Amino acid sequence: MASTDGFWTIVLGLWAAVACAQAALLLLQAYEHRRFAASRLRGVPLLKTQRRTLLIVPCRGAEPGLAENLERFFRQDHPNYSIRFVVERAADPAYAVIRELIAAHPHSHAEVLVAGETTGEAQKVHNLRQATADLPRDVEVLAFADSDAAPAAHWLRLMVARLDEPQAASVTGYRWFLANGLRIADLVVYSINAGYAVLLGRSAPNLVWGGSWAILRTTFEELNIRDAWAGTICDDLKVADVLQHAGRRVEFEPACIIPTRNHWNLSQTLAFLERQFSLARHVVPRWWWAAVLLQSFSQISFWGLTACAGMAWSPTARLLAAWSLALLYVLYALRAVCRAWATRTYFPTEWRGMGAIFLADILLAPVLALVGWLALISGGLRRTIVWRGIVYRRDSQGRWSVVSRRSAETSPATTIAVMPSEADRLAA
Repeated sequence: MASTDGFWTIVLGLWAAVACAQAALLLLQAYEHRRFAASRLRGVPLLKTQRRTLLIVPCRGAEPGLAENLERFFRQDHPNYSIRFVVERAADPAYAVIRELIAAHPHSHAEVLVAGETTGEAQKVHNLRQATADLPRDVEVLAFADSDAAPAAHWLRLMVARLDEPQAASVTGYRWFLANGLRIADLVVYSINAGYAVLLGRSAPNLVWGGSWAILRTTFEELNIRDAWAGTICDDLKVADVLQHAGRRVEFEPACIIPTRNHWNLSQTLAFLERQFSLARHVVPRWWWAAVLLQSFSQISFWGLTACAGMAWSPTARLLAAWSLALLYVLYALRAVCRAWATRTYFPTEWRGMGAIFLADILLAPVLALVGWLALISGGLRRTIVWRGIVYRRDSQGRWSVVSRRSAETSPATTIAVMPSEADRLAA
């Protein structure tokens, strides 16, 4: 009996060692993300480009701050770019806002296209396919942004300039959730989103975020990305999938991080997270399965050690589990510290209002990781997605279809905050 207990104690120790090693590697990646971001932000004022760029912005509905957000696209300090807005129909409230902005900036090179409604793919994907169907001959770079983004004036210049990096086929930014005070919904979305954001880095297999990315036209056409979009539910993950299969690199640009304010309640926030994971499950399934396996191991390890610390088969096993659990908790908490440190790096003035969220993220890091894991699993099991007021359903053959549409006037959207970042300050 004693030998059997000893065997299982050794197994427990090995399992705990692997779990702690995994947590330590994730901590190291979070630290490296912050270090890399700080080094990149110091070079913001130096990057220049003359590449002819077409900026494409799909729009739907009169979301909060739409005019202010879109107006910022007219004030980019890139010396050689034009803007192509695209809506599904002229009756969309965004269409009138765009026309007014174009009229208010007569010297800008901007236009708006009407893509029409789609039934067999995401409306955003359809809009992008229409916007890239007829490209001006002199365009060298295609850049993409969401209508609820409010980028800094240097945003487009930096993304395009980073395409000069060796082997960079595409450049991406990402969203970063900010908040004042402490709301559970803000805490959850900040912790989970930032947890994935810090996986981006210099040598990481970066994915593309559709709200802030750019690609060389030659790469776009060589890989036939416009046709690859046909019939899909998600634009950015599909691009990332095509690039990874072709062995092309996605460069992450920290200065193109977009500050975001969450105006949803907890239920809406969880629905948003589940939608992101559902898109990943159906567009880049190998990435979703990898995330499921790694996070499942982490969760089973932490909560399994919690159980063993209280009721393992021997005092030695309980002590081993307790010490391993303590080390694992410290590693989780330190990763949350790195998220807070990165927030300060990106937004040196706004981070001060997030002290309560940082503290809660550190203290509740394992619980928030559990919420993220459950959202990952739940989202992956969904075959119905609600996006910008449109309900999509996936059939058994993997085809997507539109089930119903809500009026564009009432389509919900995340509000992207308009605020200075560290890159703004350095560029100034």
